[in-house]
Amino acid sequence: MISKTKVAFWALLSAIVITAFALASHYHGKYTEERSRANAAESLAKTRQAQINGLVAAQKGVAEIDERYTKQLKAKDDEIASLRDRVDSGAVRLRVKASCPDRLPGTTSSPGMANAGAAELSPDARQDYYTLRRQLETATAQIGGLQDYIRTQCLK
Repeated sequence: MISKTKVAFWALLSAIVITAFALASHYHGKYTEERSRANAAESLAKTRQAQINGLVAAQKGVAEIDERYTKQLKAKDDEIASLRDRVDSGAVRLRVKASCPDRLPGTTSSPGMANAGAAELSPDARQDYYTLRRQLETATAQIGGLQDYIRTQCLK
C-alpha cells in the first residue's frame, strides 16, 4: 500500500509544481505586459524623433531661405549705397524724365532758354529717392522670401 509519506511527498511535489506554474504564468504575464509597454514607448519615441527630424529639416530650410534673401538684400543695399556715392561724387547723375511747359502759370515772360537746364532732383528729393528704392528692394526681398517659404515649406 501507499504510505503516508509517499502521499505527502506527491502532494508536496504537486503543490510545488502548481505554485511554480502559477508563478511562471504570473511573471510571464507581467513580462508580456511590460514588453508591450516598451514596444509602445519605442514606437512613440520613433514617431517623435521623426517629427523632430522633420522640424529640424524645416528649420534648416527656413534658415537657408532667410540667409539667401538677406544676402540679396545686402547686395541691393550695397548697390544703392554705391549709387549714392557715385551721384554725390558727380561720377553719375540721376536723371529725371520731366517736361517743362513753355511758360509757367502766372508769368508773362516769353518762352526761351534763359532758365534752361537739366532737370535734377533736389537734395531732399534725392534722399527720398534712395529711401524709396531701399524700401522697394526690401519689400521685393520680403515678398520673394515669403513666396519661397510657401513653396518649399508650406506646400510640401
